[in-house]
Amino acid sequence: MIHLKQFFNNSGLPVSSINGKLMSRNALKKIVAEDNQRYAHLEEIENLIVVRVVMFFNDDIDTAIDMLRKEFKMDLSTIHDGDDLDPFGINMHRFTITLLPELHDRLEYQKFASIKVQLELRSVLQHSWSEVKEFFDLRIRDVTPSGRHASKLAQISYLLKTADDELVRIKEMIMREGSVVGIESGKPSEPVAKVSEPVARVLEPVAKVSEPVARAVVVPDVPDRPGFAVSLPVDEQKQAQFMRSIEHFILDDQAVRSLDRAIADHYETKLVFKDHFVDALAGLFLRIAIDHEDRIREELVARKSIILSIMQHVFKDPTQESVDYICKGSALLVLYYALLAETGDIAIIKKNLKDQAALKGMTPEAFAMDLLSYYKKALKKDFE
Repeated sequence: MIHLKQFFNNSGLPVSSINGKLMSRNALKKIVAEDNQRYAHLEEIENLIVVRVVMFFNDDIDTAIDMLRKEFKMDLSTIHDGDDLDPFGINMHRFTITLLPELHDRLEYQKFASIKVQLELRSVLQHSWSEVKEFFDLRIRDVTPSGRHASKLAQISYLLKTADDELVRIKEMIMREGSVVGIESGKPSEPVAKVSEPVARVLEPVAKVSEPVARAVVVPDVPDRPGFAVSLPVDEQKQAQFMRSIEHFILDDQAVRSLDRAIADHYETKLVFKDHFVDALAGLFLRIAIDHEDRIREELVARKSIILSIMQHVFKDPTQESVDYICKGSALLVLYYALLAETGDIAIIKKNLKDQAALKGMTPEAFAMDLLSYYKKALKKDFE
C-alpha cells in the first residue's frame, strides 16, 4: 500500500484518493469453502487485498496503467480494461499486480514478494456512480433493474460518461491556452525563444526572416544541419537508454501529452502507447544529435503552433477513410518533421524520410515536397 502511494505521489498524475481494504475473515472462509479446489495457497486469492485509486480525469487512467507496467508485474489474465459496462453503466479498470522479481531480494520488500494486490482504477465520476450502485445493491434483491428504472439509469450513466469525456477535453483546452507548460504550478512558461545552442546555429537564419519575406512564404537557405546532412551512428545501448528516458517524457510531460491529445482529437481517434514507436523516435533524435528530453522540450514548445498546423496533414492515409489510432509521442515525430522542413533542402528531407514515405506508399521526393509545403503554410499562418 505504501509502495503504491509513493508510486502515485511521484507519478505527477492528479489523484483524488487511494484506499485499500483487506478481505474479511468471514468472506475468506466462504471463498475457501466454496472453491477449495481452486486455491492451493492463500497468495493465489486475487482480491485478498484490494486497492482503489480514484483519479480526477479519465484519460490519466491509461497513463497510470502504462506507468504501472514498468513498476510492477501485472497479471495480464486478470485485466478488466473498463470497456465492458455492468447494468448500471459502471466503467472500471481492474487487474492484479505483484512486486517485480528484481525487488524480491531487497530486505524491505521480502515479506511482500508473494502478495498479490487487486488494483482498481476509476475516475471521480465513475467512482461516484459506483457508490450509487452500492446504494441500490443494499435495497434491491436482484441488482439488475428492469423496465423504466433501467432506462433512466442507462440515461444517467451515459450523461456521466459524456461528462467524463468533456472534463478531459476542457482540461486539455486549458493546458493548450495556458501555453502548455507551467500551467500546473501556476508559474509562467519559459520564453519560447530559448533554443539550445547547436540547434540555434541552424535556426538563426529562420529567426531573422523579415515579415514581408515570411508572408511570401519563402523558406530561406539554411546551412545543412550536421545531424541531418550526415546521419550520426547510434549505439544500441545508448538508444535503449534514451528510449526509456523518452518513454517517461512522453507519458509524464504536459507539453507532449497536450499536443498528442490535440493530434488524436483532430483525427477523432484514440491514443495508444507502442514501444516500437518510442524506440524509433529515440533513434531519429540521436541521429540529429538531440540526446536529452530537456532539449526536445525546448524545441517542442518553441514550435507549438507549427506542430499543430503540420500535424493536420502528415497522419492522413489516402488509402483509408480514418486513422485507427495515434501513437503517444506523435508530437515528437511532428517536431522531427518540422526540424527537417526548416532546412529547406529537399535532398536532406528525402534522405531522412525514406522509411516514412514508404509506409505512406509515397516516393521520398513526393513526401518531402508535401512536408515542405505544409511547413510553408504553417510558417505563413504563424506570422499572420
